[in-house]
Amino acid sequence: HERGLIDSRVFDLLRHIDLQLVVNAHPLSVYEQRGIRAAYWQIGIEEPQDVAPPIEPRDLVFLGNLNTRQRRDLETALTAAAQGAKLSLGMYGIGWKNPSGETLYDFAAGEAIYKRCKMAIGDQFWGDTHAFVSNRMFQALAAGAFFLQQESPGLEDYTGLRDGVHYVAWSDLDDLQRKIKTWSNSKKAAKRAEIAAAGRAFVREHFTFEAQVRKLFFELLPMITESERVLA
Repeated sequence: HERGLIDSRVFDLLRHIDLQLVVNAHPLSVYEQRGIRAAYWQIGIEEPQDVAPPIEPRDLVFLGNLNTRQRRDLETALTAAAQGAKLSLGMYGIGWKNPSGETLYDFAAGEAIYKRCKMAIGDQFWGDTHAFVSNRMFQALAAGAFFLQQESPGLEDYTGLRDGVHYVAWSDLDDLQRKIKTWSNSKKAAKRAEIAAAGRAFVREHFTFEAQVRKLFFELLPMITESERVLA
């Protein structure tokens, strides 16, 4: 993040690196201005290694800790939306008023929750971000969840994930509540399933660790010329 680039000593270190890889595309222009080669490289999906514990299915779910004021506002909005649409709500993480459990790095439990929900929610990190989302989005899509993700500028350009094709984007909390009401309607069940299936297929093709390592070796590392390797 750009806040981490204020200290000039960071750039002193990065000048010894052949290629800096980032999941937030916003600072790429800063690296370019400083003469540091950088590129966007996303996360891979974590495949569960353990057996999931018994999970009570919930219609509407959010997996993540309460760590910002915006998250508190999100909890309020999701509670109201769930009540209005008669959906069961699961808030998984630390700090929520009515937590449903904790799933931090418990990929088996997370997958089980995402597989059994009607829709899952993803929020955005406020600040200078571009094409940046939590691994939550990739884990939920890989599990086959219908996913409502807060808008992240540049996400399609850098990842190929398309609003309305692989997931549905929301802009603010009012928009999120409207979309929860719209997409929870039984008439939307077939379209929800279609989008969820497309999202699952896309991330399982392009965002496994195997796929990301292929990208590293065949797309990103070739950006470093042979002369630069010799100098390094």
